[in-house]
Amino acid sequence: MEIRTKAVVFYEEGIRSAREIGETYNISERTVRRWAKSHRQDKENGLRPKKTGPKRSSRATSRSLEQRIIRLKEKYPAWGARRIKHQFNLPCSWRTVHRILKKHGLLIRVKAKTQPSGKRFQRRHVDSMWQGDTFQFRIRGVGKVYVTGFTDDCSRYRVKSKVYLHKDAASAINALQWALRPGRIPREIYVDNGKQFVAKTFKAEAQKHGI
Repeated sequence: MEIRTKAVVFYEEGIRSAREIGETYNISERTVRRWAKSHRQDKENGLRPKKTGPKRSSRATSRSLEQRIIRLKEKYPAWGARRIKHQFNLPCSWRTVHRILKKHGLLIRVKAKTQPSGKRFQRRHVDSMWQGDTFQFRIRGVGKVYVTGFTDDCSRYRVKSKVYLHKDAASAINALQWALRPGRIPREIYVDNGKQFVAKTFKAEAQKHGI
């Protein structure tokens, strides 16, 4: 505010040119002239900085409606944007409901785990075979995470599960190493065709332990 006042006084009194004022205060000549014009039009408030940024749309969703949509989604997490809109006759489109849910990270989709077809195993002895798998889900504020672990086929005991941000061979190897730490070593590991399990590095790690 002080710089604006000095610049306008120097310019209007003819003490300095717009160019000289601009060089002194590191502003453009156009800015000096614009400040002077604003001051002539409004002596009292012409030099006050104006708020910048996008103007609020008249169609913007009210905060109370946005909070209501959030509460409804938390109460009925399985409902989608269309059902929430029409079930409670909300004064906005279902697309607006969808946008608000997405904005607050409430659009949670869990990918169903593909069930392997064929024979269901059940060994007679513990550690005769482990089954390895990876499934994914979402954590609000984090995104997708992957749980990789191993289950003993005989006892159905979950030997170890570890959570990772990536579904890759390095994560699968790390999970296997954690599972083997207590000293239990299976004769076999049954896995699906996921890229993390068919990788040569994972197979090499298993063979290193005699699996």
